[in-house]
Amino acid sequence: MDYKPWKKRPVGRPKKEELSSPDKLWSAACEYFDWAEATPLLTEKSTFLHDGRVALHKAKLIRPFTLAGLTVWLGIDRRHWNYLRREYDSKSDEDEQALIFSQVMKRIEEIMWTQKFEGAAAGIFHANIIARDLGLKEKSDLSSEDGTMTPSKIVREIVDPKKETTDDG
Repeated sequence: MDYKPWKKRPVGRPKKEELSSPDKLWSAACEYFDWAEATPLLTEKSTFLHDGRVALHKAKLIRPFTLAGLTVWLGIDRRHWNYLRREYDSKSDEDEQALIFSQVMKRIEEIMWTQKFEGAAAGIFHANIIARDLGLKEKSDLSSEDGTMTPSKIVREIVDPKKETTDDG
């Protein structure tokens, strides 16, 4: 497998220019997206042949876009990304550059979210893993008819089969 994220860039040494402007951040994110598409994950699949033999072949799996993958690509950690995101969000009302940075970061995150959601919906990615990553959850309504958690009364009637009533009396 050719995926070696630890060789991308040493920890703690982000390329400062990639974080110096919204345009450069966007370009770096697009490079990450292009790289992820160009380097699918490889797995071995077995195919049963008509004569009973099993053939192994390599299958390419789409690599999901992740914030962790992007931050490795940028040479930063997710905590630093979240810090920058909060800083730009908090200053976006008063600073146009911060507003643009905030919008670019949101767009990058939305692209990742959409790719994972659509991939899971189409069966390309494991839906349960992606749902957890995206913060999706299934809701169950456990309330009763009256809106409380109290179950309705259960009425049991015991019938003696020997004392069956008939229409005749």
